[in-house]
Amino acid sequence: MSVDPILLHDNSPMLITPFERFIFVLDDVSFNVYSGAGYPGQGGVYYGKRGRLYVSSYRLVYVELDPSNRHFRSFSLPLYNIESSHRFCVPYFGRPTYEGIVSSVPGRNY
Repeated sequence: MSVDPILLHDNSPMLITPFERFIFVLDDVSFNVYSGAGYPGQGGVYYGKRGRLYVSSYRLVYVELDPSNRHFRSFSLPLYNIESSHRFCVPYFGRPTYEGIVSSVPGRNY
């Protein structure tokens, strides 16, 4: 996982890894990340107000489009870190949501 990975301003909004293919793009997406071990003060919360989600063969990349959100610009998540307890919810009213638990990157504490 990476908060604020390197972003570009040309045709490609982020650095692309070798052999990576982007499958589709979702516009007008909000993105929330809650991290930590459950103890107060040991985690972080990241809120993306309005952005674009890129889905590739390797990862999910969220890019924030709201210029007022200066503290959270982007997020990159490898697909292999998503655990089996994920779900896609479509309510009668409101937006569809995708929720899941993500394991930490090996060698990191977040």
